[in-house]
Amino acid sequence: MTLCAAGPLVALADRDEAGHAACAAALPDLSIPLLTTWPAFTEAMDLADATLRAVAEEGGLRRIFTLDAHLRLYRPGGDQHLDVVA
Repeated sequence: MTLCAAGPLVALADRDEAGHAACAAALPDLSIPLLTTWPAFTEAMDLADATLRAVAEEGGLRRIFTLDAHLRLYRPGGDQHLDVVA
C-alpha cells in the first residue's frame, strides 16, 4: 500500500499534466493499492496535507506518491522522513 496525494492522481488521469510522465513511470514500482484521503482527493491543501500525515503516522506508512516536495520534510513518528515518490 502506498499513500497517494492528489497531484499524482490528477497527473495519471491527464496526459497534459506536467507530472504525467514521471507519475506513469513511477506507478509500476509502487505498492498497490494507492491510499488517499477525501480532503487530499478534493485538494483542500492544508487539510489534505494534515490528513495524509495523520494516515502515515497512524498506519506506519513511510512511502507517499506526491508531487508536493514539501512532504519530504515530514517525519511520521519523529524518526524517518517520508519516502516521496514522483
